[in-house]
Amino acid sequence: HVLENNEGLLDRDFKTYQPFFEAFNISCGVDLLDPEAQVVYCLKKDINQLFLRTMLEGKLDEVLGETVVIVDEVDDLVVNENPNTNYAKADSERTPDLKKCFAALRNDEILMPRGVQSAKIWEEAQRAVKESAKRVEGVDYRVLEQDGKPTAVMLVDGAIPKVHRTAQWLSYINYKLGAIEPVAESPFATVCTPYVFNKYRGIFGLSGSVGGQAE
Repeated sequence: HVLENNEGLLDRDFKTYQPFFEAFNISCGVDLLDPEAQVVYCLKKDINQLFLRTMLEGKLDEVLGETVVIVDEVDDLVVNENPNTNYAKADSERTPDLKKCFAALRNDEILMPRGVQSAKIWEEAQRAVKESAKRVEGVDYRVLEQDGKPTAVMLVDGAIPKVHRTAQWLSYINYKLGAIEPVAESPFATVCTPYVFNKYRGIFGLSGSVGGQAE
């Protein structure tokens, strides 16, 4: 697995080195689930998804235990990144109530809407709206065009993280932008980068700034 920093570098390096690997009859791809690919160029989010899938299937050691990961730009991808990535899943039972609460708050209503089953959801929505008012575009989030719609993306230290973050205040901003329908979420899993990498047979790191204490 060749772990790249971003999609642009992934596309460039894959196109550059695919002929090299093919010259040695080594199959090369960009899909971690492709059983025929011996060398796979991928992003951090792809490895996280593979980790979750194989962990749930009980095949984690089997899949990663015979694989070497090559980390390009190790300082950016590992040293400077948060080691934990938290994942959430959609909560189908709470989502309709969250939509009603966001709609009411957007209209400056102060009473919990009729039909909302839980006062806790109303309180969570109120906190999300208050928090969204404190957030600054360009500092806490950036508005990009995705699928032809303006979409707010959370920033971490002024940059878009390798794995996109979510929060209810961000969900409310996107709701106001008309980009994404609000979805109530429940915690699903936490992926710890050091734990994932230790499951590999070996790790090979590449960096243009070797010598720092963290590295």
